[in-house]
Amino acid sequence: MFGCIVAGRMVQTNLQQVQPTKYLFELTDAQNINHVVVFLTEGLPAGFACTVFLHWPGASTTSWRLLGMISNDKPSAIFKLGGKEWFQSQVQSTNDLMVDEVPISITAQLGISIEPIESVFSQISTLPQLPHTSSLMSMMGSSDANMMQSESTALVPARDPVRMVSLIIENLYNYLTSFAVNTSQIPSATFGSTEATYIPAKALQEWYFKTNGKLKMDPSGGFLKQG
Repeated sequence: MFGCIVAGRMVQTNLQQVQPTKYLFELTDAQNINHVVVFLTEGLPAGFACTVFLHWPGASTTSWRLLGMISNDKPSAIFKLGGKEWFQSQVQSTNDLMVDEVPISITAQLGISIEPIESVFSQISTLPQLPHTSSLMSMMGSSDANMMQSESTALVPARDPVRMVSLIIENLYNYLTSFAVNTSQIPSATFGSTEATYIPAKALQEWYFKTNGKLKMDPSGGFLKQG
């Protein structure tokens, strides 16, 4: 049902089912892992999604850190573990780990829990907000994101609509003029003018789809030029 990949390693399929809806991967040499990919190998029941958690050795058995989620609409995701940072913090806080003298291998646990999608969204909303809300939206598919529109809207900083329109127009102008050609590059008989500048219609279509996609990922318009 689930798989995970650590960069430079084989795909892990050694999944352990610890409860009817809870699963576990053991990540060896976790002190060298910065990111892990978790993915579905089959679809989830309708109305359900998965939370993904991390547990470091030595921590309380109830101390699981929420990483994010996967769902039918977003069947894979990349999560940052920060193994090197965690390991260094342990080295600095205890004398039991002697990195320079004895090679040490740490095994962390990656937990996956199948839950009603409303419960998953509720937990995801508690994650620390990153500079761009796209990090949260990227964990979800488009239909999932629409289901929690009210929650995500609260996370998006307000922007003056007049300023937003101005930035969009400026963005459009800059994008289209990058495709502009003058009549010296086009047979004059085609247009009957020798002083005009022309822009291919396809450029406008491409701008529309690209900008629409970016706005879905970042409704605040943070990707637009700031002036």
